Amino acid sequence: AGAGIPAFYTPAAVGTELAEGRETRVFNGREYLLEEALPLDYAFIRAWQADAFGNLRFRRSQRNFNPLMAMAARVTIVEVEEDILPAGAIDPDDVHLPGIFVHRLIKIPPPPEGWWPQRPAEIAKQEAEGAKG
Repeated sequence: AGAGIPAFYTPAAVGTELAEGRETRVFNGREYLLEEALPLDYAFIRAWQADAFGNLRFRRSQRNFNPLMAMAARVTIVEVEEDILPAGAIDPDDVHLPGIFVHRLIKIPPPPEGWWPQRPAEIAKQEAEGAKG
């Protein structure tokens, strides 16, 4: 849906239960299954930086699926880590998602002092060390 393509043909799932009752077509002697795009009403994504035009910069894993989800959705709501910059403050070469795909920007508050997300394994290790001592 994000690319503006409503459906495409793929050889994946041909001959399986997933293909039963679905449209197929043969191209160059190979059978393909019609797969329709999944439209989204809303996308809630997170960005590192944004300007007032809605141009976004992502960091780390934010770049994996956030741009695709924003392009596929009819309405994209973005929570922004840094303060929202003035319009045009992000160099065009550094824009990861143009503002045309963004409908709302929300500045999220900074995390509490000393806060750092921990994985369950790290928490279990800390608890085990605390029990020993």
